[in-house]
Amino acid sequence: MANAFSDKITKDKISFGKKSYINNSSDWDTTSGTVLYGSDIEMSPNSRCKTSKSFNDVKVDYLKFQVRLDSNDHSLTTDNGHAVTGLCTVTYIDEDNTVHTKQEHFYPKYIFEDTYKDDYVILQLGNDKKLRNLKVELINKEDATIKVKKTNMYLSRVVDEETFDNFSNEELENEDYVNNLADALVNNEDFNDYIEGKCKLVIPLVNSLPDPSEVPDGFICRLSSM
Repeated sequence: MANAFSDKITKDKISFGKKSYINNSSDWDTTSGTVLYGSDIEMSPNSRCKTSKSFNDVKVDYLKFQVRLDSNDHSLTTDNGHAVTGLCTVTYIDEDNTVHTKQEHFYPKYIFEDTYKDDYVILQLGNDKKLRNLKVELINKEDATIKVKKTNMYLSRVVDEETFDNFSNEELENEDYVNNLADALVNNEDFNDYIEGKCKLVIPLVNSLPDPSEVPDGFICRLSSM
């Protein structure tokens, strides 16, 4: 694993949503050379392709960029240089509503190399940054055809009053994400006051008691006859 912007970022401290916003099935365009698209992306020597994804100014603090690299030619190595590059271009808005663009390069290792460890890099954007667009480019400067078995882009979204109401189910179904969210908010009195105003306990009124096997754990209700 490599960490962009900070050598103190570790994967154990960050929770990402399950949804990948860019993958091998995205709408890729070939910009040079010959590229074959499928479950694997096969790139001829000196080839290049790209894809992009627009966002509605979503607050994101970290991005996880994955490129899983393979080839039929197992003589290839990255030990003395990197001929295959994953290029991520991020367009975002800062706290002053100014649009910025930054690029980060990821140099993946082949999965058959003895020195192979991870196939992703973690990019830090910042708590007050709003993601507008992501562009991913794959560049092959090898003299051989390479296979990109996976491309993925996962997001770690910022949790605050502005974003809480817009959380999607994919984040709330991620147990690690929810646990980290709880840890981050437990001592935030202002945010807890906000949550109390949003969350209300509603106990349903029923005519008869349901079968315990047919209701979720912790289910409560009011019996209309009492």
